[in-house]
Amino acid sequence: MPWDSNKEMRKMTNGNNTSTSNDINVADTIQCALKYAEHGFYVFPVMKNDKIPSTAHGMNDATRDPEEIQRIFTFDDNIGLNCIKSGVIVIDIDNSGDKTGNTAFREFVAKYGDTGNHIPDTAGQRSARDGIHLVFKANVDLINACGDSLPKTLCKDVDIKYNGYIVVEPSVFRGGNYGWTRNSPLSNEFVFDRDIAEMPNWLVREIIRIKYPTNSQSKKLYEQEVFEQGNRHNGLVSEAGRLRRVIDDYDTLYAALQQVNLKKCNPPVDAAEIDNIVKSAIGYTPSKPIVAPNVEKNADDSRNFGVYNDNGVLQRPNYAAIGDYLIKKLHCLVYSGQIYVYNQSKQLYCINASDIESEIITICVDQLGWNRTITEPQRQILSYIQNNKEIQCDRYPFNAPGGGISVRNGVIKIVDGQIVFESPSYEHLFTYRLNVVYDPTADGKPIADIIYNIANGDAATIAALYEIPAQGILQIQQMIFKRAYLLVGPPHTGKSTLMDIYKNLFGYENISSIQLQNLNDRWSAHALENKLLNAYDDLSPLKMADTAAFKTFTGAAFQMIEQKFKDSRMGLVNPVHVFSANTPPFVPAHAHDDDGFWVRWGLIECNHVFTKSPNFNNDVISDENLSGFLNDVLKTTIKIIQNNYTLTLSDNSDYVRSRWLYLSDTLHRFLQDHTTVNQDAESHEMLGLSDLYDKYIEYISARQSGKRSSLITQEAFGIKLNQEFGMNLSRITVTYPSGNSERKRVYYGIVWK
Repeated sequence: MPWDSNKEMRKMTNGNNTSTSNDINVADTIQCALKYAEHGFYVFPVMKNDKIPSTAHGMNDATRDPEEIQRIFTFDDNIGLNCIKSGVIVIDIDNSGDKTGNTAFREFVAKYGDTGNHIPDTAGQRSARDGIHLVFKANVDLINACGDSLPKTLCKDVDIKYNGYIVVEPSVFRGGNYGWTRNSPLSNEFVFDRDIAEMPNWLVREIIRIKYPTNSQSKKLYEQEVFEQGNRHNGLVSEAGRLRRVIDDYDTLYAALQQVNLKKCNPPVDAAEIDNIVKSAIGYTPSKPIVAPNVEKNADDSRNFGVYNDNGVLQRPNYAAIGDYLIKKLHCLVYSGQIYVYNQSKQLYCINASDIESEIITICVDQLGWNRTITEPQRQILSYIQNNKEIQCDRYPFNAPGGGISVRNGVIKIVDGQIVFESPSYEHLFTYRLNVVYDPTADGKPIADIIYNIANGDAATIAALYEIPAQGILQIQQMIFKRAYLLVGPPHTGKSTLMDIYKNLFGYENISSIQLQNLNDRWSAHALENKLLNAYDDLSPLKMADTAAFKTFTGAAFQMIEQKFKDSRMGLVNPVHVFSANTPPFVPAHAHDDDGFWVRWGLIECNHVFTKSPNFNNDVISDENLSGFLNDVLKTTIKIIQNNYTLTLSDNSDYVRSRWLYLSDTLHRFLQDHTTVNQDAESHEMLGLSDLYDKYIEYISARQSGKRSSLITQEAFGIKLNQEFGMNLSRITVTYPSGNSERKRVYYGIVWK
């Protein structure tokens, strides 16, 4: 039953505070801490008779690990409960001294609470100084709206505890006892999902209103988003990234994301997809690498780096000591068997490419004076680092959703639709850095004018051309859009200029250049790894061998990577594929009806012819103009996020197929321009093979030079009509206007326009 606030507050603050928990010995702090952990709460030791944490990192040392609890707790510690890690929000009502929290909270509930459902039945604790702790599950909508920085105050003498902690039974403070009076977590009967209530909607609404006092803004934040089919995956990945900032275990994150799924996805996705997203999200932020207070070598470090005999003679390098030192210095992480190191000058992580080996030589040879082979020390130290469990990541740790955008002068984060700029740090875990300086004052008009002309002023095309780099920024953060682009049009229509703008924005080290027809090469995934853009200009019209590789690369963020002479491994292979061509490449006939191929394309036709200027690109592509272009791309990125990751160009497979085939194949264009289907036509109007062939030869001869012998034969022409267009000859009786008739093979219903 819901709480009667007046009755319950009187009960909780009346007389001595005695616990309702009779299942364990509440005098045994460690036993109580283990019981909290068993029921899903993260706890840490607090000083006896105080509220001050007794460990070095305070509430950040909170744990549910039984062995760790027994290690860090003593029998007479107080117990702290980390709210944010435990997935709870606590309403802390203060009645100490002259505080009047009870009265203030009753008035607040009476004013804003929904009739008949003020406060649900949930766990409640009386504090040591007659206060009240009401414990609720962390509300997903509230976290989405406010992040982890909820308002500290609900009303006079009533606080909100989320990114903080509370002290819990059997703790003692200034002679007063803490004790549960409702749904005690120390009871064997306690069940988290049953005994910790959902925060009522009216209370969620009011906390958001306090956080964002402007009514329109508060209303906007609390409006229910809906992830429609096609946008559900990216929406859930984004939500998981935000939740991951405050939830670090699988079960809690799964339950929270499942709530989002049921509330926002139309229809909800299945459990397997939730499982995959949660498993990926749990790996986004590994345990932070240990940062040495001073990684510079001290005077006696050489002694620590060596193993000596009793006479002080060096026996061998100390592999573990050197390995630990390099882990700290290079901020090493291990994923999929690969050691990643942080490059300080580039401000990004990269796979170890002799960085560690060079450091080993410096330490062993220069500092220790090791004069034997260096191969064995390198092998041992690399093995030590690679197998160090403290830095191993089960899931890909880099470029997390919502983790920001790395640029030359710092890190850009998008928080609630606003730009937040931060200094670079190894803790950001990037594998890339855009080749552009963030300058919020820079003007995007010079490049905007070019894009306007390339698009011939068409608003949808302009939006799509800005969405391409925005999509690249989101896809390096593991989003999946299943959308590639083909810019098609005659020479001098700005296609190459636009590609150069994209390449300079991202930086050539962040792009690959794999032709569409070569994506099925087994080494392609390695070339595409950790790239934001796969850009190939002047695409060949040669026919694609198949479409399977293209669909694989556009359908998943992670791919198996093969390298010569190395073991296969998993990596992030999720660039935006952008190609330009005068005419589209030929698509194999078996793929003409493959909607899964055509729906993944954004076909952008470029027809505005520019006057040739040798210095045009040099005049346009300057640092200042790129900074202005970035500002416009960031606006587009924010818009995509706010629109539930919907792109401008619709998923119109029929249109893309029709236009692509029309532009790529002269026979397709000939048939579309000159013939039509009319099943009711007179028999003598229906066309035979020779009728179509003669007209087709006349059609293409006017468009290309060459002798007739270099053109397609009538036999090959008939085969192509059959294989690629499904056209079959039928023998019918043809009656002419003169009254004569004959048996003739025709394409039934095919007539001239």
